[in-house]
Formats: sequence, C-alpha cells, structure tokens
Amino acid sequence: MNLHLLESESDTIRERWALTPEENAEGLFAIAALQDRTGLSVQPILDMARLLLGTDESDGGVSCIWNACDPYTTDAVRGVLGDGTRANCGRTNKDGVNWVKADEPSRIRQLALYQTPYADGGCQDCRFFFACKGQCPGTSIDGDWRQRTEHCETLLIVFGQLERQLLRMGLRPISADPARRVLVEERLLEGYRAGVSQSVAAALRGRPIIGLPDTPHGDQAHQDTPHGDQHEDHTDVAAIGCGEEADVATA
Repeated sequence: MNLHLLESESDTIRERWALTPEENAEGLFAIAALQDRTGLSVQPILDMARLLLGTDESDGGVSCIWNACDPYTTDAVRGVLGDGTRANCGRTNKDGVNWVKADEPSRIRQLALYQTPYADGGCQDCRFFFACKGQCPGTSIDGDWRQRTEHCETLLIVFGQLERQLLRMGLRPISADPARRVLVEERLLEGYRAGVSQSVAAALRGRPIIGLPDTPHGDQAHQDTPHGDQHEDHTDVAAIGCGEEADVATA
C-alpha cells in the first residue's frame, strides 16, 4: 500500500484540506502500524527506512519520488497524449503546457538543491538529502521544481523518527554516519553531474557510473570500507514504523 501526501495546486485547497506536517507524520506512522496486524507493506515508510540503510535496491527498489526525478524527462513516466506526442509525468505540469519530453535526462535540480540554502528553498546541509533528494518535483514549493518539496517538514519528522528507531535497533542509518558525505553524497553528486541517478546502495558500493571514468572507490583516497556489513543493513525492515507511538518532534 502506497500513501501519498496531498499534492495541492492552489492555496484554497491547501488551506481547506491539507494537514499540518505533524498530522501528516502521525498519520503515516499510524497507518504503518497496520503492517503488524495485516502483513501489508506500507509506503513510503518502508522506502524511507531502506534509503536510510542503503538497502534501496531490495524488493524492486524504491518509488520514483526518491530517485532524483528530472522534471523534463520524468524517467518513471512515459506518457502519450491524444495526438501521439510523448509526455512527462502530469505531476510536473504546473502551467498548463504539456512540454515535450527531453531527449536526455539532467539532474540539475538535485545539484542546485544541494547547494541552495534552506531559507532559499534548497536542501543545503540536510543530512537526509542523500535519501530524499528534494523529493518529487511535482510537489515543489510554489510549483517551482527549482525548490524542494513543500512536504519537507513532514519528511524531516518522519526521517528523524525512523533514524531514532533504527539506532534503537542497533543499526546505523547513513544519516547518522559522520562519513556520510564521503560515503554517499559525493558519489551521488558525481552521478548527477553526468546526468545519472543511482541508488544509495550503488553509491555505497562505488559502482562505476556510465559516462564517468572507471575509478576505484574504496580503500584508496577515501579509505572507506563497504558499508553494508557495518550497518547490518540486510535486516528485514518491515517492522519499521510499527508498534510504537510516533514521535513527531522535529528532526
């Protein structure tokens, strides 16, 4: 079961129907608790936990909102209009124009968000950026894909709670790793500069990126070791977000 936070296209709808970040987070954790009783897999909670652990290639990977979507190619959606024209995901169409799908993907959104201060709509210095990547461009602040998702506050609460749960389980989420930038962020940015989106798991492995020089990533300049066996991150995370009251304090 995949839950979506409300995508609001007008302030009128947002003011009338949108929940607060705290209410959104509480709702996500409350529904995730159904996993214990029903055996359902509830998203986005499971995807978020896998991203924090670097196991985001398991069970077919994570959904498109976590995969550095390019608003001009929308890799996960290949639409066809009535006249046969190729189209992108409708969530990114904010001005009534069905822009022609670009021939080559770009990850300029993620590169810009990584460098842009939070006060200006960016994600600079956010320890969850490697997992969130600014999230879906269709939910960007003011409908402007150059800004992060308007659901950032909700995601900070949820990622923060999941991080604390994982630590209590004896696991080490990447967000809490002092070497996060070297282990993951630099590798993801390297891919974005080449127009490539890769999983967190691939970044941890240092797998060569198509279009980039094949340079080893491990016991040379970074002096790092494979991350998986430190995290013990092959643990089943199906119970994440279940069985306890959600802590909705800000992350």
